Amino acid sequence: MDFTYLLLFTFFTIGFVNFCKWLKDRKRIWDAIEPIGGEKWYPLIGTCLELIKTKRKDFYDVYCARNMKYGPFFRTWMGFIPAVHVMKPDHVERILSSTVNLTKGDNYRFVVPWLGEGLITGSNHKKWRVHRKLITPTFHFSILDNMMEVMAEKGQFLAEQLVPKANGQFFNIYPFLTLCELDIICETAMGVEVNAMKHSQSEYVRSVYGISDIMLYRMFHPYLHPDFVFNLSSKGRQHKKYLSILHGFTRKVIQERKEKLTSGRDVVQELSEEDKLLGKKKRLAFLDLLLEANKNSEGGLTDEDIREEVDTFMFAGHDTSTVTVGWTLFTLSNYPEYQEKVHQELDEIFQGEERPITPQDVLKMQYLDKVIKETQRLIPVVPVIARTLDQDLEIGGRTIPAGVMVVIHLARLHKDPDQFPEPDRFDPERFLPENVSKRHPYSFVPFSAGPRNCLGRGLANEQNASQPCHLGQKFALRNTKVLLASILRKYKVRAEKKIDEMKYNIEIVLRPQGGLSVALEPRRR
Repeated sequence: MDFTYLLLFTFFTIGFVNFCKWLKDRKRIWDAIEPIGGEKWYPLIGTCLELIKTKRKDFYDVYCARNMKYGPFFRTWMGFIPAVHVMKPDHVERILSSTVNLTKGDNYRFVVPWLGEGLITGSNHKKWRVHRKLITPTFHFSILDNMMEVMAEKGQFLAEQLVPKANGQFFNIYPFLTLCELDIICETAMGVEVNAMKHSQSEYVRSVYGISDIMLYRMFHPYLHPDFVFNLSSKGRQHKKYLSILHGFTRKVIQERKEKLTSGRDVVQELSEEDKLLGKKKRLAFLDLLLEANKNSEGGLTDEDIREEVDTFMFAGHDTSTVTVGWTLFTLSNYPEYQEKVHQELDEIFQGEERPITPQDVLKMQYLDKVIKETQRLIPVVPVIARTLDQDLEIGGRTIPAGVMVVIHLARLHKDPDQFPEPDRFDPERFLPENVSKRHPYSFVPFSAGPRNCLGRGLANEQNASQPCHLGQKFALRNTKVLLASILRKYKVRAEKKIDEMKYNIEIVLRPQGGLSVALEPRRR
């Protein structure tokens, strides 16, 4: 009995000491960030009261109104998670350019059950560097060229699917874009055809979107932050089912590709005799490249490491490309004068020929490139990115302690009137070289920046195919251009709503609330 009391006393003492340390750390952070100001704080829920009470359809408006009211520099508490919010280029540069503060924000932990410690979510810096070192040199423009055949093929199929809709009547184009992107990303990431455009009710497709909705719901409901509470909830149980489907699918594909590789068989997708006659090339997938690179490296990746990176590629690839294509179509449908310039550029490139889009064609889409960037500025694909400080950092004349999450609001950053005069006006010429050179380099960061940027931002010159290329941004940009060109070569597009009438759902990406209603008409060239 005495031993039992001693054990209980020991556990209580350790727990009490740790609680005191945690309380002391919280007070240190409180004293540092409370003077910054922000929303009213409440026990347990922090400053989330208004967001908790807000209906999903109004969430983004309330979120933006809060940022306007307290910005450009304020503090919040997401339950027990302290955060400082910034939206000025100088402040953003302090965070994203740091080679020390590399840990993603605490809110990224809700994605970890799906993606593990991959390149997006990894908080283990040593592991992150090993993964990035292995993955980065794996990709070249020749690899992107190979993957682009998939993009062009799926884009052409998408354009054909839209033929019955091209009657001038409004319809929701977003599901068509979503399923097309899922087909592209599954084949380029894993070498597997899921045929989402033909079979939209597949279990894998539904799981991808279901788990994204649950992650966001949990993020803004602090009572679901503790794992044991979340796991007992109905959301947690559904989350577990989605994970089983997603991880099971990826692991099965990895095992099959590994068996081919170890048996000496060609891991690259075999072509049918018909495809060979049509001049198609064997297709490489991200997974194939990872397996090949891993085979030739010392202390490489485990099967779970590979699964994490493939799932990360899937997660980061399909959602961001879908919304970029969707929002670009939406802005062009609101500005017919700019849409006409895009049509003229595409007509000059293709000269009326009904042929597949090539990498050389994509390089010539310079005006479309500016339109995409201006769309990303006006309607950010990812409205928020975050870091949790590993070391104290001075921002705006204040020392922000380690342990605080710093939230960067791209929606406000990209509309800074000091950098973008008349920020609500759509103008692709903002991205002419002479205009870009006048702005702060961190005034436009749609794919983040610095050491933990989206793979590929600004690190390779697409005009020079001999330069090694990091995959992320270049893959996304080519993908976006190919799908937009596939649609705009054939159709004129009109939107049902004006930009200032549009309602948004803030999730991992910024989605159109209620879909994206447009009307298509065949072009007569």
